[in-house]
Amino acid sequence: MSSDSEDQPTPSSEADAPSAAYKLPKSDVHFAFGPQNWYWGRLGARWRFVRSNASDWSTFGVNEPYWVAFKHDTGVFMGGCDEDGDAKMTHTWNDGYTVKAGDVDSFVESRDAYIKLYHWLAEHVQKDVEKVRDVSISIGPKGSYFARCGTSHIAHALPKDLQKAIDESESPPVSVALGIKGAWILLKADGTRDWNLRHAYPTLASTDNLTNDSNKVVFAALTPYVEDGCFLVAEDGCCTLNNSFSDATEGKEFYRMVDSYMRMRARRDGSTFSHPAVINGVQRQVKITPSSGLQETRMDAWVAMLRARHQSINRKDLTIAGAITGGTGVAAKLAGFPTLKAGALAASTGIGCIIGMWLRGS
Repeated sequence: MSSDSEDQPTPSSEADAPSAAYKLPKSDVHFAFGPQNWYWGRLGARWRFVRSNASDWSTFGVNEPYWVAFKHDTGVFMGGCDEDGDAKMTHTWNDGYTVKAGDVDSFVESRDAYIKLYHWLAEHVQKDVEKVRDVSISIGPKGSYFARCGTSHIAHALPKDLQKAIDESESPPVSVALGIKGAWILLKADGTRDWNLRHAYPTLASTDNLTNDSNKVVFAALTPYVEDGCFLVAEDGCCTLNNSFSDATEGKEFYRMVDSYMRMRARRDGSTFSHPAVINGVQRQVKITPSSGLQETRMDAWVAMLRARHQSINRKDLTIAGAITGGTGVAAKLAGFPTLKAGALAASTGIGCIIGMWLRGS
């Protein structure tokens, strides 16, 4: 599906589907693009949070985060559990954000819509950690958003063709990816999907990721800030990333997390992946098989154990979850210990600022 025109947004809407009629598929991956090359990513037991370390954010109070959504420059939504294991959601505001005189009305409308979204999430989640874990949320341009909790969902200012696709579908929505210029991807409970990339994501459009019925997409994120940036995950754990990171080091760290996740999925599910990468300055083809993921699988279990014992995001300025120094401290970052030394989780991998990982399962 494609179109050059961007439809006018729709008003807010809410809907509920019969909970007994559907068993919604769940993904252990969540990713959100933020402004200025910020991002949040969680793959399996591991997560990574990169944003401005100069902005003044409220204390999060989340011990184990499950998802994050960026309200562009104005704050974040975050859901997870606190240090007692209870459900915890946070809605932050950036007090230093300056609103232009001509944007006041749209800012107020978006602010009120975000407040409505937070109250809706709080009402549907209550104190149930599993309900928090099951939330799907995406924030797009111009204050648009979509969120789902169980079989209920709420939306605001969606492109008209997306809202129509949701309303006319016989299968309830599982997740939505909102992108630039009104682009979107809709994943539904029966495994089908609709999309309109509006010619803003040519790299993704040139692949079969969205049309492949033998290995369906189970998670999708589009960046609403620049063209062509996306992150998708297929049923077998195959990850597709096209993004420009702030620097080569950050790109390498995220690549390691994706690589480790795919190794874990290969061993757990019997999947095999193959993709090009630059290792020690030499480009080579990397193949991941069920027998090559033992170390990463063990590390995931170890990280999960450490996190259960000690991890908090109770700090105003969080650039990355934990400290990273050179090639060490990767496990420290994952577990939340700022000074823990650890060996590399995967082979030393050099990667440029612009990363395109178009991986194929076989």
